[in-house]
Amino acid sequence: MIWATGMWYLQDLLQVAASSGVPVPELFFLFLLLLSVTEEYDLCGMVWIAFVGGLFWDLRWTGLPGFTAGLYGLLLSLVAGTWRLIPVQGRTSALFGCCALGAHLVIGLMRGALLLPTGASLWPLVLLQQLAGMPLILLGILWFSRREGPCRVP
Repeated sequence: MIWATGMWYLQDLLQVAASSGVPVPELFFLFLLLLSVTEEYDLCGMVWIAFVGGLFWDLRWTGLPGFTAGLYGLLLSLVAGTWRLIPVQGRTSALFGCCALGAHLVIGLMRGALLLPTGASLWPLVLLQQLAGMPLILLGILWFSRREGPCRVP
């Protein structure tokens, strides 16, 4: 999972460049989500990778160990687990986009809730993170639609 480590590091670099008060898009989580729905990876292993990456993020940024780790693990297992229950014909790029957008929004709202005690306004930060994440989600949809043919069985 060298690529996952690289995505985590890139997300961390963006967070450093943006300042700690502005949440950056969830590169690491979206990458793991994309891998878990397009590749033949073990879901349990992917959830553990998400958990460990979230734990490192918590130790580095949130100061609340386990918050992002649990959030990443729960969302990835929920979305990817549900994805695998959907018949192959229903696994479309539009559905992937909705799942990715929904997961990104949940993470943004939960991270924004952490900033409420500091007096920061929740909605501008969440909106900024979602807008910054939209190109990533669109790239994920494009990657998914190119990677998955309409009749490919995973």
